[in-house]
Amino acid sequence: MRFSLGLGLLLWIRIAVAATPLLEVTVEGIEDPLLKNVLAFMTIYQHRDDAKINVQWLTKANQKADSEIKLALQPFGYYRPIIKYSLRQENGLWVAHYRIDPGVAIRISKSNITLTGSGRNQKVLQAAVQAIPLKSGDVLDQTVYRKSKKGLMTLTSEQGYFDAKFTIHKIMVDLDRYMATVSLQMDTGSRFHFGEIKFSDTALDKTYLRKYLTIKSGDFYSTENLHSLRRALMETGYFKHVTVNPQFEKKQNGAVPVRVELAMRSAYQLKLGAGYATDSGVRGRIQLLNRYVNQWGHKFDVNARVSQLRQTLDAKYTIPLDEPRIRNFNLTSSLSQQDIPVGLTRTARFGGNRTGIRWGLREVLALDFQYENFFVEQDIRDSYLTIPSISWSSVQVELAKRADSAHLFHRGFRFNINLRGAVEYLLSDSSFVQLRVGGAWAQEIWESARLITRAEVGWTAASDFDNLPTTLRYFAGGDQSVRGYDYHSLGPKDREGHLLGGRHLGVASMEYEQMVYGPWGFAVFYDMGNAFNDFNLSEFKHGTGLGLRWKSPVGLVKADVAMALSDSHHQIRFHIVMGTGL
Repeated sequence: MRFSLGLGLLLWIRIAVAATPLLEVTVEGIEDPLLKNVLAFMTIYQHRDDAKINVQWLTKANQKADSEIKLALQPFGYYRPIIKYSLRQENGLWVAHYRIDPGVAIRISKSNITLTGSGRNQKVLQAAVQAIPLKSGDVLDQTVYRKSKKGLMTLTSEQGYFDAKFTIHKIMVDLDRYMATVSLQMDTGSRFHFGEIKFSDTALDKTYLRKYLTIKSGDFYSTENLHSLRRALMETGYFKHVTVNPQFEKKQNGAVPVRVELAMRSAYQLKLGAGYATDSGVRGRIQLLNRYVNQWGHKFDVNARVSQLRQTLDAKYTIPLDEPRIRNFNLTSSLSQQDIPVGLTRTARFGGNRTGIRWGLREVLALDFQYENFFVEQDIRDSYLTIPSISWSSVQVELAKRADSAHLFHRGFRFNINLRGAVEYLLSDSSFVQLRVGGAWAQEIWESARLITRAEVGWTAASDFDNLPTTLRYFAGGDQSVRGYDYHSLGPKDREGHLLGGRHLGVASMEYEQMVYGPWGFAVFYDMGNAFNDFNLSEFKHGTGLGLRWKSPVGLVKADVAMALSDSHHQIRFHIVMGTGL
């Protein structure tokens, strides 16, 4: 028992001594990144916890620290530091202290950074060379020098200069004049181009897939162009994975083959959804989508939407055209019923449209055959119309860059214009021309605060407005119109006060939105507008109010309390909707 106790006590003493630090190293006068590099170079610091430290080793390591510190400072341009150091023992602990004055950094007197080879005049490479922060008068920072070399090599590789190399790369330091010269010359070599582009086997015809190519054989190689190709293929909705592989091991004669590996999504998808808005009430949605009906990429989807005010069944068959990313032909049909203040309306529509891009805007050319059974002026009427139309639209937003941003986007705008009409006796029972223009603009005016403005105008000329169906008349009021008034409750009325709808529309809104705590915020808004038979500013209805904003996981939820200023009773209404504000 005594032997065991003595052994345990001895073991405890040895552990306690080993756990006690023998050396403390302190450095003053410099900060990171200089301090981090100095400590990495100092032998005495790196071995401060070694159990075998003795006086002889400490003396040598302390003396060696002077040269190590000087060497560690040179990459940052400091060649004349003043170093004061001491080594002493206090209560059994050795203390090594170093005070460093790095002095004045050496500056570049001459910088010569050039490109040779076929890429010497390429704008991207020239811009990169001009941006290198190693100009005459700059501090000589060898970490910047190394990063610049690495960055230039990476960029040339991304641009297809796989044989690029530095033919001159040196730094000359003149300590007598305390100046430095930087010489850097890169020979880019020849630029490679894309070779044969192949797709893996899928359910889609490869001839059709080639319509999505954003590159072609013979184009100059570019990593960004490969990324663009991947994005274009992912946006089709056909694939769950797309991998674009440049086959460098097979490059020859200046060409790099490309292999595109595609993993198909399942052909069918079923989507279910539910929501609530004061304009529509509780609503539900079910969609069945066939992503690829055949090897040519045709798509088919059916949508059923049900709410308290509106029930709709839509079907669409999409046929990709020569540039399917932007041009498609769609066959459409729909059945709908809506119960709005003017009365019950039932509509059947069949038609086709072609989508494309013109002037940077999304263009839709359409022809629809429409039958509508509607209630107006206490009478049930029928309408048959063949409606050609053309529309242009654009939506652009700048997404929030900060992960903790209170807003989904900082700024953005939406613009749309629609022109449509019909001619009596050309498969129509009346004639009309209608123009509708709308837009919205949002701008972050300071952190967590946005100003949102919105406006919409509509104009109609009709041979017999009384026979124009409800869906082609203008109404105002509601979540997305003039808040403080019920959905589609504003517009011209007959002598008995029954709502008729108007020939023209004018609506405008301004809103200030401020996020105050995490995903929560508030809004102040002012809306005005109405539907008219003759434009008259005095007939504008006005509404104002306050709102609550919540950046939910599925989008921005807006709950507003609005007062109808033009209502003699100043009635208060609640509006709840989900959306970005555009």
